[in-house]
Amino acid sequence: RNIAAELPEIRIMVAVTGANNIHMVVWLNNPSESLAVERKILRAIPGLTIDDRRIVLRTFKYNGARITESGLFGEVLPVGF
Repeated sequence: RNIAAELPEIRIMVAVTGANNIHMVVWLNNPSESLAVERKILRAIPGLTIDDRRIVLRTFKYNGARITESGLFGEVLPVGF
């Protein structure tokens, strides 16, 4: 089943080792959307429990672009692999 189609807010979901074995990155337009998105994720993935969460309000580097202090696009930074 295509979870990405049901949950477009999820940007990455990976399996990791440890007590909590799934890590998700979710992009929101507003932090107040977090509870609604959590409920949507829990409905879409039966048996899932959310044990921890973090909110990052400011992204310093966004997909190879540097954002200025005023929040505007600054310059492209090549992303090396």
